[in-house]
Amino acid sequence: MAPDEPTTEERSTPAEQAAAFPIVGIGASAGGLQALQQLLQALPPDTGMGFIIVQHLSPDHASSLAEILGRSTTMPVCEVREEPEVKANHVYVIPPGRSMLIAEGRLRLLPLPQERRFVHHGIDQFFHRWSRMTGGSSSA
Repeated sequence: MAPDEPTTEERSTPAEQAAAFPIVGIGASAGGLQALQQLLQALPPDTGMGFIIVQHLSPDHASSLAEILGRSTTMPVCEVREEPEVKANHVYVIPPGRSMLIAEGRLRLLPLPQERRFVHHGIDQFFHRWSRMTGGSSSA
């Protein structure tokens, strides 16, 4: 199985992935902080959507991204830690040094493969897996 292929446990049908509200995936390079801040500032706090932010982060340093973005919106913003269920009107941020996927409405953290620590394609992996698991019905 390819490294970015979902395991049997991670796979689910589009119906299982369908939430009662839209889930929006947002990818950003390390230089995308200002764009993320502007986006969150422009969004009303009650969009009825859940937001997942996957940014290229150094795996060797703690991140303040959730705290910084939390100043740009009144929606709750958290760094993913315990594989939460995605909720509407919430913002979820990938932690450094991890890969992440969404399955059955929950965010799941995966260890960052050692061979990819310096060439990390976390954004690509997240969106490829999400698309496969939702049967192409996802949007980002």
